[in-house]
Amino acid sequence: MSKKFTVIFIFQYPLDDNVDYIKRVIGTPGDTVEMKEKAVFVNGEILEEDYVTRNESACSRDNFGPIIVPQNHYFVLGDNRDNSSDSREWGTIARNKITGRPSLVYFSFKQDILFIRFDRIGKRI
Repeated sequence: MSKKFTVIFIFQYPLDDNVDYIKRVIGTPGDTVEMKEKAVFVNGEILEEDYVTRNESACSRDNFGPIIVPQNHYFVLGDNRDNSSDSREWGTIARNKITGRPSLVYFSFKQDILFIRFDRIGKRI
């Protein structure tokens, strides 16, 4: 069985409270999060992640954890996994750092070919 997370948060960047970040929530308090060869597992179940952009080359962050998400914290990952600064780098996000949820896609492009995805711009999240 697979899981799919669709909650996206806006939060204060853990290394600078003056900067806002936006990422997808992968783990909630008490969840066990692990990544094996680019596949993400939450509580032992693989995530269905059709929204993720990856490249074929191996990366040191392709394997992570397992970790248990602490109470009042969230584990977040960027959808562009191989180029994302996220919980693999700076840890979980405290609940009090969350400032909101996005409502629409402001801009979208396919990075490997620098193609603007006009069909996604303005779509509700």
